[in-house]
Amino acid sequence: MILKVVGVCLSASILVFAAEGANFDVNKAKSRAIETLDKDIKILNDAKSCVSAAKSKADLQACKDKAKTE
Repeated sequence: MILKVVGVCLSASILVFAAEGANFDVNKAKSRAIETLDKDIKILNDAKSCVSAAKSKADLQACKDKAKTE
C-alpha cells in the first residue's frame, strides 16, 4: 500500500518534469494527483477501520485480503 502511494507521488513528479517546456496544465495535473491521493487515503482509512474492528486473527486476515484487492 505504501509503495502505491510512493508510486503515485513519483508518477506525478515524473509528469511534471517530463512536461516542462511543453503545453502543460499544472492545475489539471494537480487535480489528478489529488484525486488519486484521495482514493489512496480512502483505501487506507478503510483498512484502518477494518483492522480496528477485527476481533480475531481471521478478521485481520480478511482485512489484509480486502486491502490487497483494492
